[in-house]
Amino acid sequence: MKYIYTIFLCFVVNIVQGQFKYFMHTYYPFTDTLNAEKFASLIQLTDSNYLAVGASTDQFTYIYSWLAKIDNQGKMVKQIKLYDTTVFKDGSQFSDIIQTYDGNFMISQVLINVAGNAKNVAMVKMNTTLDTIWTKIYSTYVGSSHTVSDACIESFDKGILAVGTCWNHLIVNSSDFYMLKTDSLGNKLWDTAYGGNDYDAAWDVVQTPDSGFLVIGITRSFGAGNLDNYLIKIDKDGKKIWQKTYGTWFSEGPTQIFRLYDDNYLIVAGGTKGPGLYDDSDGTLIKINSSGTKIWQKDYGRPVLNDELWGAVEMPDSGIIAAGVMWVDTFNNHSAFAWVIKTDKDGNQLWEHVYNILSPTVIQDNYVFGIIKTNDGGVLLNGFATDTLSNSISKQDGFLLKLDSFGCNDSLCALSATYQENYFNTIQEFGVYPNPVQQQINIAMSAGLTKLHEPINIQIMDVTGRIVYSNRYTAPPTNIITIENVYVYKGIYLIKLKTQDYENTKLFIKQ
Repeated sequence: MKYIYTIFLCFVVNIVQGQFKYFMHTYYPFTDTLNAEKFASLIQLTDSNYLAVGASTDQFTYIYSWLAKIDNQGKMVKQIKLYDTTVFKDGSQFSDIIQTYDGNFMISQVLINVAGNAKNVAMVKMNTTLDTIWTKIYSTYVGSSHTVSDACIESFDKGILAVGTCWNHLIVNSSDFYMLKTDSLGNKLWDTAYGGNDYDAAWDVVQTPDSGFLVIGITRSFGAGNLDNYLIKIDKDGKKIWQKTYGTWFSEGPTQIFRLYDDNYLIVAGGTKGPGLYDDSDGTLIKINSSGTKIWQKDYGRPVLNDELWGAVEMPDSGIIAAGVMWVDTFNNHSAFAWVIKTDKDGNQLWEHVYNILSPTVIQDNYVFGIIKTNDGGVLLNGFATDTLSNSISKQDGFLLKLDSFGCNDSLCALSATYQENYFNTIQEFGVYPNPVQQQINIAMSAGLTKLHEPINIQIMDVTGRIVYSNRYTAPPTNIITIENVYVYKGIYLIKLKTQDYENTKLFIKQ
């Protein structure tokens, strides 16, 4: 049985016109003891509920395709696990879900034979009550050892185009873009592959007004060197019209492409390693026109951190909210935090938020796979979080992270920095403001967190775990402790608050 938790976590950095605010957000992990789950794709339904698909394991042994129906409060109301029983298959996983013209759902699926390292593409059609209408399994592309699908869309003719990767069984580490076109009943019309003599993999697709398609992925066969963004334009029958690469001799890796309101396109370009904003990996967005010509490219991130963007949506104001991962070295571990940014229509960053998903007290890895707009004007992120520190067996949960258009709850975002007392009275929690910190640190606590005049121990640690500040305070009647003149270098720090009955750790940034 799965248990649903609603937990409030409070490390969020918000940059709005130069002001830093501290906000609360809500997330929903979906947990099975010792099992590993992930949400790979997500859609919202007309009734404001959601369908999320991905994979779940049985004690890390068998892989199940996993579908969950979730209401608009984050509660799971139904889940389905499908295990493929075809001969020589060790499992399956759902990779993408779309709603089709008839109101039903099409889900792309990868069938897995772990022992033989073979994979096949499958499509599953489900109705609105989540009963399977049909399942189609497609043979691997000619000359390939195995084929996978990472994304699918419904085309103008009500068929499906799935894109992914096929591997050459004669050449080690050689793969190509793979495209599979079906009719509305899942019958294959054609499939094709494009690439070079090295590694090429397709990750997303969008249809163009001329009934053709733009397929985005990664290439080592073409471009400036290492891994580059690779874009192919094909017609409705799969014939290649042109191809373009975007990148440098460093490594780049795109994850998504979609059409903008102005009829141009946005490529979410993963992480750019090298000459981006800083000499590390930066999240990148590339705006192109219908011919693939670059209009602008913007890199986002922080110094000494590796940053990646994995999904984006265009908001009604033509700005972009993009989500991904910010990598940080904490306590000698390489940890990933969920990362969300907002830009204007020209790609100029307006704000950013960073989240630690599973627990406010333990650093884990948080992986964001995608983001969708919700019908209340906000966004919803999907992915998985892994707790590798508390158990010898890694515990991995799929998660959904619900945010409003400012990356927080509406009721909080409109408030100024003086809101903390009322805010923290509502939760058993503490937080740091402003964040990032200049010299003065304010620690706000909920009213029920401490007893008046109770001793409170405060420690500040750098990312290696070294204590750089330690002091003992008496709980004040205002529930706010102020630390003046914090003389530490710029960077990311952890602050621990401990009382007789409570202990918790949060992060802050020193500017």
